[in-house]
Amino acid sequence: MRTHTKKLLSILLVLSLMFTLAACGGKDAAPAADSNGVQVFEGVGQGKHGDIKVQVSLLDNKITDIKVTEHKENEVLAEPVYTQLKQDVMATNSAKVDAISGSTVTSKGYLEAIQDAITKSGLTLVAGAAVSGSKDKEEVEQTYDVVVIGAGGAGFSAAIEAKSAGANVVLLEKMPAVGGNTLISGGEMNAPDNWVERALGITDDTAELFYNDTMKGGDTLGDTKMVRILAENALTS
Repeated sequence: MRTHTKKLLSILLVLSLMFTLAACGGKDAAPAADSNGVQVFEGVGQGKHGDIKVQVSLLDNKITDIKVTEHKENEVLAEPVYTQLKQDVMATNSAKVDAISGSTVTSKGYLEAIQDAITKSGLTLVAGAAVSGSKDKEEVEQTYDVVVIGAGGAGFSAAIEAKSAGANVVLLEKMPAVGGNTLISGGEMNAPDNWVERALGITDDTAELFYNDTMKGGDTLGDTKMVRILAENALTS
C-alpha cells in the first residue's frame, strides 16, 4: 500500500512539474532593459507589398524611438509614413493617429506594427499631446501662363513642353509625393511598337491596338479624339 502511494505521489509530482513548465513556456519573457532602462519590442503589420516590421523603444511607459527593420514598400511613398507618422506617434504616445494621404495602406501597416509592439509590451502608455492637423493658411496671388494639375508622368511631360515653348508654368500636386501612377508603376510607360518590344521580338503592336486597349480600359468613356492623339503620338512624346 505504501509503495503504491509513493508511486502515485511521484506521478502527481511529475505531472505538476510538466504543467508548470508548460505554463512558463507559454509566455514570452519581456526583453531586458538597457543601462538607461529602455526596453525594445518588435511588432509586425501588413503593408501594401508585404510585412512591415518595427522595433519600438519604451521608457517609463513612453515611446522613445521607432525603427523600421524590414519592409517592401515603395521607398518614395513610404518615406513620409516613416518620418511624419513616427513623429505623430511619439508626440501622442499612441499608434492611433491619422494615416498619410496617398500612402494609406502603408500607413495602416506601419501603425499596426507599432500597436503590435505596444501590445506585446503589456504596458499602458501615458497619453501625450494631441497632433493638430490644421495649419495656418496664407493667401498668395500668383500669375502663370499655364497651370498643370497633377505631377504624374503626363503632368510632368505637359509642364516641360509648355516651359520649353516659353510659357511661365506651375505644376501642382495634391499628394505628398510627385510621380502619380508613373511612380507606382515603377516608371513604365505605355507606347506601341517601341524599341523595348522590338528587342523582345514583339512586332505586331500598333497604335490602333493601343487605342482600343485604352478605350476598353476606360470603359469606352474616354474622349475618342484625345485617346487617338495619345495612341498615335505616345512613342514620339
